[in-house]
Amino acid sequence: MSTEYTWFIEPKDAHTNRVLSENLNAEDFSDGINTAEGKKQLWKCNSAFITYLNKSKISLNVNFRIFNQQGKGQIRPFKIPWKKIIKKLPDTKKTS
Repeated sequence: MSTEYTWFIEPKDAHTNRVLSENLNAEDFSDGINTAEGKKQLWKCNSAFITYLNKSKISLNVNFRIFNQQGKGQIRPFKIPWKKIIKKLPDTKKTS
């Protein structure tokens, strides 16, 4: 049995809200959804759109937060679990 998730985006500025309105359906917008942090202005979308938006964050100049809901549970903020990649650089110190 797989768990169903619903995804939401909270625009942090008017430009981001405009970009979302151009890419999502008007019926996917809700002004005042109850979340774990209180009422929020959220756009409902799928995970593929979140991936696209996150990868295009700089080129689209958008600022947003991601929320998700597991089943019929509470809508909560979601942080993308980035793995930190640490590359070891060769030692460049010169010995005399």
